[in-house]
Amino acid sequence: MKFIYQFVFHREQSPEVLKAAGAGLDLAYATMDRQLAKQPFLAGNTFSIADLCFMPYLEYLALSPAGAKLAEYPHLPAWWAAVSARESWGKTVGR
Repeated sequence: MKFIYQFVFHREQSPEVLKAAGAGLDLAYATMDRQLAKQPFLAGNTFSIADLCFMPYLEYLALSPAGAKLAEYPHLPAWWAAVSARESWGKTVGR
């Protein structure tokens, strides 16, 4: 959220806060990537609330420099492309 506050909502965050947020984001992405290496979705073989819970964050993170971190993890970009292409998500975000 710190990147979203800084770059989307323009609520200034200190460099220290952004550095800590970057470390937290790396941990979250690494954890998600490990799961996605074993299965197509975060909690198994089907789309679930586990995937849905992360989608708003990734949607907003894409509007910040932190969005580029997604590409550093091999399984995340394909997962994000698949879940964000869902018709229901497009309606949610106004696409």
